Amino acid sequence: MSADRRSLGVMIAGAAAFFDLYAPQAILPQLAETFRISAHAAGWVVTVTTLAVALVGPFAGALADALGRQRLIAASALMMALPTMLVATSTSLGEMLIWRAAEGLLMPLVFCVTVAYIGEEWETGEARAITALYMAGAVAGGFLGRFVTGVLTDIAGWRLAFVGLGAINLGIGVSLFYLLPRERSFVASNGLGAALLAMLGHLRRPRMLAACGVGFLILFAQVALFTYATLLLAAPPYDLRPALLASVSAVYLLGMVTTPIAGHRLRRFGERVPLSAGAALFIAGVGLTLLPSLPAIVAGLAVASAGTFLSQSAATSFVAANANNARSAAIGVYTMFYYVGGSVGAVAPGAAWHVAGWQGIAALLIAANLAALVIAVSGWRTRTTAASAATATEAEARCSGVAGVVVGAQ
Repeated sequence: MSADRRSLGVMIAGAAAFFDLYAPQAILPQLAETFRISAHAAGWVVTVTTLAVALVGPFAGALADALGRQRLIAASALMMALPTMLVATSTSLGEMLIWRAAEGLLMPLVFCVTVAYIGEEWETGEARAITALYMAGAVAGGFLGRFVTGVLTDIAGWRLAFVGLGAINLGIGVSLFYLLPRERSFVASNGLGAALLAMLGHLRRPRMLAACGVGFLILFAQVALFTYATLLLAAPPYDLRPALLASVSAVYLLGMVTTPIAGHRLRRFGERVPLSAGAALFIAGVGLTLLPSLPAIVAGLAVASAGTFLSQSAATSFVAANANNARSAAIGVYTMFYYVGGSVGAVAPGAAWHVAGWQGIAALLIAANLAALVIAVSGWRTRTTAASAATATEAEARCSGVAGVVVGAQ
């Protein structure tokens, strides 16, 4: 099989991993109207999926160690078509949550296993370039999921939008069976018990817990930012339709630029400086969104997203550099905390929204980033050595999909 075909397969796998994760984010007002609930309650369609990812993500690698790579990636992407289409049949919020949770259970079997597949099937030098392609696909998938959902909802309603998403999932799954060759370097193992023990060991390490706390706050803030910005922009005086709301998520494409820059800064400065810069950018972006101007709000979302990418790269690099052993287990623990943070960020800020509107959300987001900064400054005291930083940068590149790539994952 040609190298170009394999590379295309990896890009498509990256897109598949995050295509559905936050797809409903731009249509929360429409879902609220259909089910006669508050828009903030509609945020559960995001929360339940990220919770499912958080539950399965840490163990997806161990499952793939027993079952193999290529077939699991392609079959999981293909199976996502069914719950995605069934979302369209939902007659209540409860039904929709069931199908959205089913999607979340399958997603880690695509993104976690694809990262492992890249690490095994390409030499180290090639793996970096292939990982960059994977990350580009992941960023594009995160944007396209939102964009396609918003556009189709404007044209035909949200139910047919999910039918369309499911059809795309079907095509992606079939294509991955064709584009990704069967693994050549895979050796089956039964490592679930060992993975559990390693994860428990990492949970007893204060430095790792500090990194997990930072990860929780990073995705909490990013998901809250875009979930409640959607509600802000859907209401007067902006009154944006779903297609335009989805277009705002184009700011995620900044991740294709920000992540490589973050890698260079990590090698030079370690993790605390880029994380501090990321938090500062996020806070500045949130400040811009307080201006009563649509261009200022969109610019603020872009600046804040750039800050999130920078902070996320620093956090995953720190985890990889400071996991003395069982690095995959360390990334698994981080992934769990990271996505739980995203789950909480979709619904918990609802109280601030009801009490103080967007100003309340902005204050909460700023507080979350300041808390992440305090944790990093106090808990990441020892700067990594040049050797470990180089190792961390490579590990971060390979694991950034696992940790969210901030992607569509945000």
